[in-house]
Amino acid sequence: MKGNQDELFIGVDGGTTVIKSVLFDTMGNELDVAQASVPIETPKPGYQEQDMVKVWRAAKQTIKELVDRHTDVRQNIRSIGITAQGAGCWLINEKGQPVGNAILWSDARAADIVAEWGRQARSSAIYDICGSIQYSGCQSAIVNWLARNDTDRLKSARHLLWCKDWIKFKLSGVVSTDPSDASVSFLDTARGQYDSRLLDLTDNAQYKHLLPKVQPVDQISGPILPDVAVDLGLPRDVMIVGGPFDMIATATGVGAVSNGQACSILGTALISEVVIDHYNSSPENVGFTLCHCVPKRWLRAMAGMLGTPNLDWFLEQFCHEDRIEAERNGQSVFEWIEPKLASLPTGSGGLIYHSYLSSAGERSPFVNENARAQFFGMCEEHSRHHMLRALYEGVVLAVKHAYDSIPGDIQNITLSGGGAQSPLWCQMIADALNAEVRVPSGTEFGAKGAVINAMVALEYFEDHSTAVKEMVQFERSYSPDAPTYVQFQRLFQIYLKLYGNMADAWDALAEFRRQA
Repeated sequence: MKGNQDELFIGVDGGTTVIKSVLFDTMGNELDVAQASVPIETPKPGYQEQDMVKVWRAAKQTIKELVDRHTDVRQNIRSIGITAQGAGCWLINEKGQPVGNAILWSDARAADIVAEWGRQARSSAIYDICGSIQYSGCQSAIVNWLARNDTDRLKSARHLLWCKDWIKFKLSGVVSTDPSDASVSFLDTARGQYDSRLLDLTDNAQYKHLLPKVQPVDQISGPILPDVAVDLGLPRDVMIVGGPFDMIATATGVGAVSNGQACSILGTALISEVVIDHYNSSPENVGFTLCHCVPKRWLRAMAGMLGTPNLDWFLEQFCHEDRIEAERNGQSVFEWIEPKLASLPTGSGGLIYHSYLSSAGERSPFVNENARAQFFGMCEEHSRHHMLRALYEGVVLAVKHAYDSIPGDIQNITLSGGGAQSPLWCQMIADALNAEVRVPSGTEFGAKGAVINAMVALEYFEDHSTAVKEMVQFERSYSPDAPTYVQFQRLFQIYLKLYGNMADAWDALAEFRRQA
């Protein structure tokens, strides 16, 4: 590795609701974190938007907070690497100003368009080229919705970006994207190039001029803009590197860069992914096939809409007493409640939960905009703790469903996201998948992946594999329990049978909601 131990790097992670900037040293140690919240706006049911100016202000604020807290070493900051939420639609005009709010990956307004593509067999044709399913939050669907419902907005636009590209543009003045985000909607993912057939299939050909140039993810965008450097108190030679979007950045940050390595993000979204060294989008019409930041690598991924928000929702709605008891005992609610859940049997006394809580339905390992969460098997013997354990298990079974939909055997899984802080959840995943679960040191793996990528771009490391060997360490591991694995296998078969029988009921309920 070139450079010296005093050099520092900032990773910016533009999450869906929280923007973080993280200061790292050359060994991958997290030195400091600054964060700011950005609200999601819901002007109509199913709509999810963000003010792009507020996103930039939050990113700028968090970078400045780090710099202000470390003025003695700010001259040692060499680069800012960027990652952010994927998909969605971030439009800017000729002057670089936002054209309306960003429409997010979790937005549901284009659900009918995606359903229409499915009925017309377009979805399969799209998948054959890009290797990813289309859902309501994809850029392809949102742009088509705008073409049908808000043409003036598209006419006012000059560039069609993703969140990380917006932040990169504000830092460097460069308009571009990389293959990771682009691979979901408009890229021939095997070749890493835009494909006009995808524009035709999604009725977006007239907006081809909006697509930004695709540059390699480990390419320096340029130096920080002089006025931004002054505002942030940074040297003018700080280099900006627009990294991959958060799914790929997090995989890199936990060390999943080589063929066969698996990782799951137990966070806002529930993401499970495996690195492959040859393009393979099988099975057809399931999940995502994404360009990795490592050359000639892809991620075969299943990205469930919601992971930990299932837990947040339940705790908020049903666990007020547990919060009071935890506070009385000087504990977090998780420290108080998880021992109680661990004392209950696998299967929660015959209670099963499906974690499809998003109003946009589900996108992996199946696509159904009408999918909804449910508890099944309840009786008078069940308490709220049985329900909560079933919820934990339901999220675990969703992870198992995801990996069962990806070809190949999984020997170990690296787990990150807020859920990785739960020993109970980690052990459940190890048991359910009969695989070792590893938890890496640190917490900010998206930002870390962006920094690893930036360091490769600046030639501090020869490649990503060399970088992760130096910068990624593990602090905990969990081994599977064979008898519990057998119980989870039985439970999983019931889980799948329920899911398989729900489509008609979900559709009927959606029709009821529309007519109500």
